[in-house]
Amino acid sequence: MTLSSRPTTLYKVVVASEVTGKTYEEYHLDPIADGEEVDAERHLLRWALRRLILAAFKSAGYQVNEDRFTRPLVTDTQIPSPVEQIQQNSGSRVTSTAMTARPSVDANKLHIYSAFEVNVLDFSHNFYLCLDHRLVERVALSLAAIAGQGVAMQYLPKQRVLYKNGDEWHEGRLLATTDALTRIMMDDGSEIQVPSTQASPRLSHTQIIQLAPAFGVAKDQLERALKQLALLTVTNASRVRLDAGTEFAYRAARSVFPIVTGSVKITLDARPAALKPPIFDVGVDLKEAAIALDHW
Repeated sequence: MTLSSRPTTLYKVVVASEVTGKTYEEYHLDPIADGEEVDAERHLLRWALRRLILAAFKSAGYQVNEDRFTRPLVTDTQIPSPVEQIQQNSGSRVTSTAMTARPSVDANKLHIYSAFEVNVLDFSHNFYLCLDHRLVERVALSLAAIAGQGVAMQYLPKQRVLYKNGDEWHEGRLLATTDALTRIMMDDGSEIQVPSTQASPRLSHTQIIQLAPAFGVAKDQLERALKQLALLTVTNASRVRLDAGTEFAYRAARSVFPIVTGSVKITLDARPAALKPPIFDVGVDLKEAAIALDHW
């Protein structure tokens, strides 16, 4: 990435979570209300640039999932999910034995998207946008609908779940569920009980595989297809992952960059960077350390 000018000052604001009340710091390139001027140290500038870039991805229509304990994940949900291709034995992803009984769940309820973990790194006073390919797997089924598939689903303690309260959807932790009602712990620690038809769990990869027959796909074939889509079992996987990241970078260079904020313009060169190792000399006059075996 190229910055038209390198900022020397950032603006720090302390933000309080509306749910938990906990506070965290944000850094901005432009003056902001109640912002405190701080020196643009390298790590603070990286944080400010990442925040700005993620906001630009959101504005461009990408889905951005931010978790304070993991790297942000950027997903382009405009690219069609390949579920129907999996069902229809598309290419070599799934063999003809993949189809089982007639699907009992609409394929549109299974969402599979390529995504990228996003980070900003600084080497030799140059900034780089780092992309790491990930596969996002989601099932848009309620707890009641999953129970109706006859699958003995084992949910994790306090598994994440989306629930509808009034006209809005929120995220909480699953405490207990029956065919009719589900008990959920909200972010503030209190509990709420909602109809099981209005609560949808965030299923893990293993749990999604259990539901494969409901989508008309054998479990082992769905497992293989997902591993291929995650670029784990393809030939020359590291090169394929690099190509996928490069393609995403070129799309981002067109749809997200340049980013202009105040007097700073950020542009992206989508070509992969070949980072050179540091230059150092290997000594030729090193002496082998003496080994003493006469001490008791």
